[in-house]
Amino acid sequence: MQNEALLQIIAGLQALILLLSAQMADVAQLPNSSKNIASAIANDKVGDKQLSFTAINNLHKDAVVNIFCKGTRKFKGGTATGVIISPSGLILANAHIAQYVLLDQETSARIDCEIRTGSPAEPKYKAKVVYIPEIWIEENANQITKRIQRGTGQNDYALLQITGPIIQDEIMPKEFPFIHINAEPLNLDDMGKSVLVRAYPAEFVGANIALSKLRAVSSITKISEPQTFDVNDPNIDLVSLGGTIIAQGGSSGGAVINRDAELVGIIVTSTRKESTKDRNLKAITLSHINRSLKSGTGKSIDEFMSLPTNRILIEYKEDMKRFAEILLKNIRS
Repeated sequence: MQNEALLQIIAGLQALILLLSAQMADVAQLPNSSKNIASAIANDKVGDKQLSFTAINNLHKDAVVNIFCKGTRKFKGGTATGVIISPSGLILANAHIAQYVLLDQETSARIDCEIRTGSPAEPKYKAKVVYIPEIWIEENANQITKRIQRGTGQNDYALLQITGPIIQDEIMPKEFPFIHINAEPLNLDDMGKSVLVRAYPAEFVGANIALSKLRAVSSITKISEPQTFDVNDPNIDLVSLGGTIIAQGGSSGGAVINRDAELVGIIVTSTRKESTKDRNLKAITLSHINRSLKSGTGKSIDEFMSLPTNRILIEYKEDMKRFAEILLKNIRS
Protein backbone atom coordinates (compact mmCIF):
# COMPACT_ATOMS: atom_id res chain seq x y z
CA MET A 1 0.00 0.00 0.00
CA GLN A 2 2.87 2.39 0.78
CA ASN A 3 4.36 1.79 -2.68
CA GLU A 4 1.02 2.52 -4.33
CA ALA A 5 0.59 5.75 -2.38
CA LEU A 6 4.13 6.84 -3.23
CA LEU A 7 3.59 6.12 -6.96
CA GLN A 8 0.40 8.15 -6.91
CA ILE A 9 2.17 11.13 -5.26
CA ILE A 10 5.05 10.94 -7.75
CA ALA A 11 2.63 10.80 -10.70
CA GLY A 12 0.73 13.83 -9.45
CA LEU A 13 3.89 15.85 -8.85
CA GLN A 14 5.28 14.93 -12.27
CA ALA A 15 2.13 16.08 -14.05
CA LEU A 16 2.03 19.29 -12.00
CA ILE A 17 5.67 20.13 -12.75
CA LEU A 18 5.14 19.62 -16.49
CA LEU A 19 2.04 21.75 -16.50
CA LEU A 20 3.48 24.61 -14.45
CA SER A 21 6.75 24.74 -16.38
CA ALA A 22 4.83 24.87 -19.66
CA GLN A 23 2.64 27.69 -18.46
CA MET A 24 5.59 29.74 -17.16
CA ALA A 25 8.02 29.19 -20.03
CA ASP A 26 7.35 28.46 -23.68
CA VAL A 27 3.63 29.14 -23.93
CA ALA A 28 4.05 32.79 -23.02
CA GLN A 29 6.28 33.27 -26.08
CA LEU A 30 3.83 31.72 -28.55
CA PRO A 31 0.36 32.67 -29.81
CA ASN A 32 -2.14 32.53 -26.92
CA SER A 33 -4.64 30.20 -28.55
CA SER A 34 -3.98 26.45 -28.53
CA LYS A 35 -5.69 26.35 -31.91
CA ASN A 36 -3.26 28.95 -33.26
CA ILE A 37 -0.27 27.04 -31.91
CA ALA A 38 -1.52 23.78 -33.45
CA SER A 39 -2.03 25.58 -36.76
CA ALA A 40 1.44 27.08 -36.60
CA ILE A 41 3.00 23.68 -35.99
CA ALA A 42 1.00 22.09 -38.80
CA ASN A 43 2.02 24.79 -41.26
CA ASP A 44 5.66 24.99 -40.15
CA LYS A 45 5.30 28.62 -39.10
CA VAL A 46 6.86 28.39 -35.67
CA GLY A 47 10.12 29.48 -37.24
CA ASP A 48 13.41 28.42 -35.68
CA LYS A 49 11.85 27.93 -32.26
CA GLN A 50 11.43 24.29 -31.26
CA LEU A 51 8.68 23.66 -28.76
CA SER A 52 9.77 22.11 -25.51
CA PHE A 53 7.98 19.01 -24.29
CA THR A 54 6.45 21.04 -21.46
CA ALA A 55 4.84 23.35 -24.00
CA ILE A 56 3.72 20.38 -26.12
CA ASN A 57 2.25 18.76 -23.03
CA ASN A 58 0.26 21.88 -22.23
CA LEU A 59 -0.82 22.27 -25.85
CA HIS A 60 -2.12 18.71 -26.20
CA LYS A 61 -3.32 17.89 -22.69
CA ASP A 62 -7.01 18.19 -23.62
CA ALA A 63 -6.66 15.99 -26.71
CA VAL A 64 -5.82 12.93 -24.59
CA VAL A 65 -8.97 11.44 -23.06
CA ASN A 66 -9.97 8.69 -20.66
CA ILE A 67 -12.27 5.90 -21.88
CA PHE A 68 -14.12 4.47 -18.88
CA CYS A 69 -16.42 1.44 -19.03
CA LYS A 70 -18.60 0.02 -16.27
CA GLY A 71 -19.47 -3.61 -16.76
CA THR A 72 -21.40 -6.62 -15.55
CA ARG A 73 -20.69 -9.81 -13.61
CA LYS A 74 -18.41 -11.25 -16.30
CA PHE A 75 -16.82 -7.92 -17.21
CA LYS A 76 -16.18 -5.81 -14.11
CA GLY A 77 -15.24 -2.67 -15.99
CA GLY A 78 -12.15 -1.10 -17.47
CA THR A 79 -10.33 2.14 -18.09
CA ALA A 80 -7.98 3.14 -20.89
CA THR A 81 -6.77 6.15 -22.84
CA GLY A 82 -7.60 7.58 -26.24
CA VAL A 83 -6.34 10.43 -28.43
CA ILE A 84 -8.52 12.87 -30.35
CA ILE A 85 -6.99 13.14 -33.83
CA SER A 86 -9.43 15.43 -35.66
CA PRO A 87 -11.35 18.62 -34.87
CA SER A 88 -14.59 16.68 -35.48
CA GLY A 89 -13.89 14.42 -32.47
CA LEU A 90 -12.44 11.26 -34.02
CA ILE A 91 -10.61 9.27 -31.34
CA LEU A 92 -7.79 6.80 -31.88
CA ALA A 93 -7.71 4.11 -29.19
CA ASN A 94 -6.88 0.44 -28.67
CA ALA A 95 -9.20 -2.26 -29.99
CA HIS A 96 -9.09 -4.00 -26.60
CA ILE A 97 -11.00 -1.11 -24.95
CA ALA A 98 -13.06 -0.23 -28.03
CA GLN A 99 -14.63 -3.70 -27.99
CA TYR A 100 -16.49 -2.74 -24.80
CA VAL A 101 -17.63 0.57 -26.31
CA LEU A 102 -18.90 -1.48 -29.24
CA LEU A 103 -20.88 -3.76 -26.93
CA ASP A 104 -22.32 -0.70 -25.20
CA GLN A 105 -23.62 0.75 -28.46
CA GLU A 106 -24.79 -2.39 -30.26
CA THR A 107 -25.97 -5.00 -27.74
CA SER A 108 -27.78 -5.67 -24.47
CA ALA A 109 -24.57 -6.61 -22.65
CA ARG A 110 -25.22 -3.95 -19.97
CA ILE A 111 -21.88 -2.27 -20.42
CA ASP A 112 -21.80 1.51 -20.08
CA CYS A 113 -18.88 3.45 -21.55
CA GLU A 114 -18.12 7.16 -21.51
CA ILE A 115 -15.42 9.52 -22.68
CA ARG A 116 -13.95 11.48 -19.79
CA THR A 117 -11.78 14.57 -20.10
CA GLY A 118 -9.66 16.71 -17.82
CA SER A 119 -7.50 15.89 -14.83
CA PRO A 120 -9.15 14.57 -12.75
CA ALA A 121 -11.16 12.92 -15.51
CA GLU A 122 -14.83 13.86 -15.62
CA PRO A 123 -17.58 12.27 -17.74
CA LYS A 124 -18.08 14.39 -20.83
CA TYR A 125 -19.08 12.58 -24.04
CA LYS A 126 -20.59 9.47 -25.57
CA ALA A 127 -18.85 7.90 -28.55
CA LYS A 128 -19.44 5.19 -31.13
CA VAL A 129 -16.92 2.77 -32.54
CA VAL A 130 -16.65 3.35 -36.27
CA TYR A 131 -13.82 0.94 -37.03
CA ILE A 132 -12.02 -2.04 -35.49
CA PRO A 133 -9.86 -4.28 -37.70
CA GLU A 134 -11.70 -7.50 -38.47
CA ILE A 135 -8.48 -9.47 -38.09
CA TRP A 136 -8.15 -8.23 -34.50
CA ILE A 137 -11.70 -9.41 -33.70
CA GLU A 138 -10.99 -12.82 -35.24
CA GLU A 139 -7.84 -13.30 -33.20
CA ASN A 140 -8.88 -11.75 -29.87
CA ALA A 141 -12.66 -11.93 -29.34
CA ASN A 142 -12.28 -15.09 -27.24
CA GLN A 143 -10.28 -13.13 -24.63
CA ILE A 144 -12.99 -10.61 -23.83
CA THR A 145 -13.88 -11.97 -20.37
CA LYS A 146 -10.27 -12.45 -19.25
CA ARG A 147 -9.03 -10.07 -16.57
CA ILE A 148 -5.68 -9.65 -18.33
CA GLN A 149 -5.80 -9.93 -22.10
CA ARG A 150 -2.67 -10.99 -23.91
CA GLY A 151 -1.56 -9.74 -27.28
CA THR A 152 1.39 -8.48 -29.27
CA GLY A 153 -0.21 -5.14 -30.11
CA GLN A 154 -0.61 -6.04 -33.78
CA ASN A 155 -3.73 -4.38 -35.24
CA ASP A 156 -4.71 -3.31 -31.71
CA TYR A 157 -6.31 -0.02 -32.65
CA ALA A 158 -9.77 1.38 -33.23
CA LEU A 159 -11.45 4.60 -34.30
CA LEU A 160 -14.27 6.10 -32.23
CA GLN A 161 -16.40 9.12 -33.06
CA ILE A 162 -17.67 11.45 -30.35
CA THR A 163 -21.43 11.65 -30.93
CA GLY A 164 -22.75 13.91 -28.18
CA PRO A 165 -22.48 15.15 -24.61
CA ILE A 166 -23.39 12.98 -21.64
CA ILE A 167 -25.39 15.88 -20.16
CA GLN A 168 -28.28 16.28 -22.59
CA ASP A 169 -28.42 20.09 -22.82
CA GLU A 170 -24.67 20.67 -22.86
CA ILE A 171 -23.38 22.32 -26.03
CA MET A 172 -20.81 20.42 -28.08
CA PRO A 173 -17.66 22.36 -29.08
CA LYS A 174 -17.42 23.50 -32.68
CA GLU A 175 -13.95 21.97 -32.77
CA PHE A 176 -12.32 19.49 -30.42
CA PRO A 177 -8.70 19.84 -29.32
CA PHE A 178 -6.72 17.32 -31.33
CA ILE A 179 -3.21 16.10 -32.12
CA HIS A 180 -1.95 16.07 -35.68
CA ILE A 181 -0.87 12.59 -36.74
CA ASN A 182 2.36 11.64 -38.47
CA ALA A 183 1.98 8.29 -40.23
CA GLU A 184 5.37 8.42 -41.95
CA PRO A 185 7.38 5.25 -41.19
CA LEU A 186 9.90 5.49 -38.38
CA ASN A 187 13.45 4.46 -39.22
CA LEU A 188 16.54 3.43 -37.30
CA ASP A 189 17.66 7.07 -37.06
CA ASP A 190 14.57 7.75 -34.92
CA MET A 191 15.66 5.26 -32.28
CA GLY A 192 16.98 7.01 -29.18
CA LYS A 193 14.96 10.15 -29.83
CA SER A 194 12.93 11.60 -27.00
CA VAL A 195 9.14 11.54 -27.04
CA LEU A 196 6.39 12.71 -24.73
CA VAL A 197 3.91 10.08 -23.56
CA ARG A 198 0.61 11.04 -21.96
CA ALA A 199 -2.06 8.72 -20.58
CA TYR A 200 -4.39 7.91 -17.69
CA PRO A 201 -2.56 5.18 -15.72
CA ALA A 202 -4.88 3.51 -13.21
CA GLU A 203 -3.33 0.24 -12.08
CA PHE A 204 -2.01 1.47 -8.72
CA VAL A 205 -4.58 4.11 -7.77
CA GLY A 206 -7.46 1.88 -6.60
CA ALA A 207 -11.05 1.65 -7.79
CA ASN A 208 -12.37 4.71 -5.96
CA ILE A 209 -9.73 7.05 -7.37
CA ALA A 210 -10.11 5.56 -10.87
CA LEU A 211 -13.83 6.27 -10.64
CA SER A 212 -13.75 9.87 -9.49
CA LYS A 213 -10.20 11.26 -9.20
CA LEU A 214 -8.19 9.72 -12.03
CA ARG A 215 -5.53 12.08 -13.33
CA ALA A 216 -3.63 12.24 -16.59
CA VAL A 217 0.13 11.77 -16.35
CA SER A 218 2.87 12.78 -18.77
CA SER A 219 6.44 11.55 -19.01
CA ILE A 220 9.42 12.04 -21.30
CA THR A 221 11.19 8.92 -22.52
CA LYS A 222 13.11 7.58 -25.51
CA ILE A 223 11.97 5.21 -28.21
CA SER A 224 14.04 2.09 -28.80
CA GLU A 225 13.96 -1.59 -29.75
CA PRO A 226 12.26 -1.35 -33.15
CA GLN A 227 10.23 -4.42 -34.08
CA THR A 228 8.18 -5.56 -37.05
CA PHE A 229 5.16 -7.87 -37.06
CA ASP A 230 5.99 -9.22 -40.51
CA VAL A 231 9.46 -10.59 -41.17
CA ASN A 232 8.97 -9.84 -44.87
CA ASP A 233 8.16 -6.18 -44.18
CA PRO A 234 10.99 -3.89 -43.01
CA ASN A 235 8.64 -1.24 -41.59
CA ILE A 236 8.83 -0.52 -37.84
CA ASP A 237 5.52 -1.54 -36.25
CA LEU A 238 6.32 -1.59 -32.54
CA VAL A 239 8.74 0.37 -30.35
CA SER A 240 9.73 0.26 -26.70
CA LEU A 241 9.33 3.21 -24.35
CA GLY A 242 11.16 1.75 -21.35
CA GLY A 243 9.99 1.90 -17.76
CA THR A 244 8.10 5.05 -16.71
CA ILE A 245 5.31 5.86 -14.28
CA ILE A 246 2.94 5.44 -17.24
CA ALA A 247 3.78 1.72 -17.58
CA GLN A 248 0.52 0.71 -15.92
CA GLY A 249 -2.90 -0.62 -16.76
CA GLY A 250 -5.13 2.19 -18.02
CA SER A 251 -2.39 3.74 -20.15
CA SER A 252 -3.26 1.67 -23.22
CA GLY A 253 -4.13 3.99 -26.07
CA GLY A 254 -2.00 6.78 -24.62
CA ALA A 255 -0.29 9.28 -26.88
CA VAL A 256 3.32 9.06 -28.08
CA ILE A 257 4.23 12.56 -29.30
CA ASN A 258 7.41 13.66 -31.08
CA ARG A 259 9.29 16.96 -30.85
CA ASP A 260 7.17 18.39 -33.67
CA ALA A 261 4.06 17.92 -31.49
CA GLU A 262 2.80 15.10 -33.75
CA LEU A 263 1.28 11.79 -32.74
CA VAL A 264 3.61 9.00 -33.91
CA GLY A 265 2.28 6.06 -31.88
CA ILE A 266 -0.16 4.82 -29.24
CA ILE A 267 0.60 2.66 -26.21
CA VAL A 268 -0.51 -0.96 -26.52
CA THR A 269 1.09 -3.08 -23.83
CA SER A 270 3.61 -3.33 -21.03
CA THR A 271 5.63 -6.11 -19.46
CA ARG A 272 4.40 -7.17 -16.01
CA LYS A 273 6.87 -6.31 -13.24
CA GLU A 274 6.21 -5.17 -9.68
CA SER A 275 7.74 -1.74 -10.22
CA THR A 276 6.99 0.47 -13.22
CA LYS A 277 10.69 1.36 -13.58
CA ASP A 278 11.40 -2.31 -14.33
CA ARG A 279 8.65 -2.61 -16.93
CA ASN A 280 8.91 -2.08 -20.67
CA LEU A 281 6.11 0.00 -22.14
CA LYS A 282 5.44 -0.58 -25.84
CA ALA A 283 3.62 1.35 -28.55
CA ILE A 284 2.46 0.63 -32.07
CA THR A 285 3.46 3.20 -34.65
CA LEU A 286 1.07 5.35 -36.65
CA SER A 287 2.63 3.88 -39.78
CA HIS A 288 1.55 0.38 -38.65
CA ILE A 289 -1.97 1.67 -38.02
CA ASN A 290 -1.98 3.42 -41.39
CA ARG A 291 -0.93 0.29 -43.29
CA SER A 292 -3.39 -1.91 -41.41
CA LEU A 293 -6.25 0.54 -42.00
CA LYS A 294 -5.44 0.76 -45.70
CA SER A 295 -5.34 -3.04 -45.92
CA GLY A 296 -8.75 -3.33 -44.25
CA THR A 297 -10.57 -0.40 -45.84
CA GLY A 298 -8.60 0.72 -48.89
CA LYS A 299 -8.20 4.12 -47.21
CA SER A 300 -5.23 5.69 -45.47
CA ILE A 301 -5.85 7.25 -42.09
CA ASP A 302 -5.74 10.72 -43.68
CA GLU A 303 -8.34 9.67 -46.25
CA PHE A 304 -10.49 8.16 -43.51
CA MET A 305 -10.35 11.37 -41.46
CA SER A 306 -11.31 13.45 -44.48
CA LEU A 307 -14.72 11.75 -44.64
CA PRO A 308 -17.69 13.72 -43.27
CA THR A 309 -18.71 12.64 -39.77
CA ASN A 310 -22.07 11.23 -40.90
CA ARG A 311 -20.25 9.12 -43.51
CA ILE A 312 -17.75 7.86 -40.94
CA LEU A 313 -20.60 6.77 -38.66
CA ILE A 314 -22.30 4.63 -41.32
CA GLU A 315 -19.39 3.41 -43.47
CA TYR A 316 -18.70 0.25 -41.43
CA LYS A 317 -21.85 0.17 -39.32
CA GLU A 318 -22.93 -3.32 -40.41
CA ASP A 319 -19.46 -4.72 -39.76
CA MET A 320 -19.48 -3.22 -36.26
CA LYS A 321 -22.85 -4.83 -35.50
CA ARG A 322 -21.50 -8.19 -36.63
CA PHE A 323 -18.38 -7.81 -34.51
CA ALA A 324 -20.49 -6.90 -31.47
CA GLU A 325 -22.49 -10.11 -31.83
CA ILE A 326 -19.28 -12.13 -32.01
CA LEU A 327 -18.07 -10.50 -28.80
CA LEU A 328 -21.42 -11.04 -27.09
CA LYS A 329 -21.35 -14.75 -27.92
CA ASN A 330 -17.94 -15.04 -26.28
CA ILE A 331 -19.24 -13.34 -23.14
CA ARG A 332 -22.20 -15.73 -22.94
CA SER A 333 -20.23 -18.91 -23.70
